[in-house]
Amino acid sequence: LIECSGLAEVAPVAQTFFIDDFVQANLQLDAVLCVCDCKRLQALLGPGFGESDEGLEKERHVVFEQLALADIVLLNKASCVEADVLTVL
Repeated sequence: LIECSGLAEVAPVAQTFFIDDFVQANLQLDAVLCVCDCKRLQALLGPGFGESDEGLEKERHVVFEQLALADIVLLNKASCVEADVLTVL
């Protein structure tokens, strides 16, 4: 289990399993798990989603990359959003 907190870029960590000979010979990448804070994900995908804010755009890019590379997505703090929002997420 390798944990990358917050807005860590997943690709460089995952690439280690394929480019390092020792790691490749002795370890196996089984799955990538992405834990998403429902309230924050709602804010990123909610009204103003297309707004041009450099800081927000960088955060969205990293979040979308994490979701795209994930084999499993765990929605955290689901009780902090309405049921209909949770269904969309």
